Amino acid sequence: MAAGLMGGFTIVGAALLVSLIFSDPNGTRPANIALMSVLLAWLVAIGVRGMRSATLIATPWRVTVRELVKTTHWSWPVIEGFVAQTRPVPLLWLPVLRQRRRVLGVVYSGQTRCLPELSCRVRAGASTWVDASAARLNELRTVAAADSGQRA
Repeated sequence: MAAGLMGGFTIVGAALLVSLIFSDPNGTRPANIALMSVLLAWLVAIGVRGMRSATLIATPWRVTVRELVKTTHWSWPVIEGFVAQTRPVPLLWLPVLRQRRRVLGVVYSGQTRCLPELSCRVRAGASTWVDASAARLNELRTVAAADSGQRA
């Protein structure tokens, strides 16, 4: 959901910047074009990153989590497990407010890193896609551990 919102805001923002660049009644100055072009490039880069964020990729060698700001990689031997937790998560455009959501977490080196972009609504007594994902990733971790034991 966050990626869809980010992509929509990027398209609207880009359209507004382009119209601003070429709507100057006194003629467009080169400095204004340069400034707006830099802002437009930044907006497009953040939009593309936003559309690609909130993904978790599990390969036979490692797990990659792509968030809006950064990408994190863990090799399978480092990961102790995956958990699904219910916790307060900041709202996307109003971080002061928090909403209870089911969040996927990665347990490594004795700590849990929760991934708030990989979350869903809490449903009373119902299993969510986050629960299913944590279970499946734990299965893949077991397979990866068995494979690394055969290679050693």
